[in-house]
Amino acid sequence: MERYKNSEKYMPAKKRASAQKSKTLSRHLRSLQSDVMKRAAYDLIGEGPYVGVLKNGFIKAFEFARYANRIDPKKADEGAYFMASALRGICEDLIALTFLRQLSKELRDEVVMIDAMNANRKVSAEQKIFFKTVRPFQPVLTLRENAQAVADSKDRLTEIGRMTGLWRIEKKLPSIEQMAQAVGIRAIYDYFYRITSDTVHFNPRVALRNGWGEDPRNSRFGMKNFCRYYLFFSQIYSIFLFNAFCQSFKVELALSEKFMERLKLLEDDLNRIKRWPEALTYEEMNQPSPNFIIRTVLQLAHEQGWDKELKEKKSKKGKT
Repeated sequence: MERYKNSEKYMPAKKRASAQKSKTLSRHLRSLQSDVMKRAAYDLIGEGPYVGVLKNGFIKAFEFARYANRIDPKKADEGAYFMASALRGICEDLIALTFLRQLSKELRDEVVMIDAMNANRKVSAEQKIFFKTVRPFQPVLTLRENAQAVADSKDRLTEIGRMTGLWRIEKKLPSIEQMAQAVGIRAIYDYFYRITSDTVHFNPRVALRNGWGEDPRNSRFGMKNFCRYYLFFSQIYSIFLFNAFCQSFKVELALSEKFMERLKLLEDDLNRIKRWPEALTYEEMNQPSPNFIIRTVLQLAHEQGWDKELKEKKSKKGKT
């Protein structure tokens, strides 16, 4: 069974080059840190809850990218497997905030507060049942149930959806999947949902993949077996999502032209990496992986075609 211990075969052949790329990405992120952290300051009264949630998502996306890219692949351990699931929350922040941005400021803030209050009520009820079952002696905070207030808040979500035409579902917000579809980023949602669900849900495919050994009759399970794969996964896709945050909300976050220029350097270096981690790999399926030359040719062909398409669009625009 041809597998790759600690992702040795998956990672680039030249470890020195791989480490250098990681350091370059980390250096670019560090150059953005000062400007990013200025957006951590928040005025609830003046800015409102939607902006608060936006700033939290932006800071979270950046801090996760910085954290993941500071880890030396040689020092990767089982923690890399467990941290990969954090990408799902960052992706969902991006989708939900993009969807809600279509509302007016007043309605955005109202919807965010309704959702937050309903979440408090729900977690309070679930917490009460859990502790009553497993630790009945432990005091826990329980919110008073106000059935009318709950019903009114759900009806308000229905009303806002109908009034704006953004959703027709009743008594709640659309699912993240539906939001992603509505704002045109369904492919991103589907991919990140799939790859992060692999680490948090029951999944025989990933469970069996975590066992490794030269002989199928003598293998061992351990979350460290694929630690470099999962670390690389978090390093690449944390930057991808952070970049998407910046591109989507550069106006709302008042990102300067200089900031966006530095971000472009980060994006360019990310795109130069010949292979991004896949959810299903050639190696685990015992299939030969395209070599470096083939990957380079394919990437160059794509980039040249993309540049040609952009030039044609600009040319047509200039003639009109």
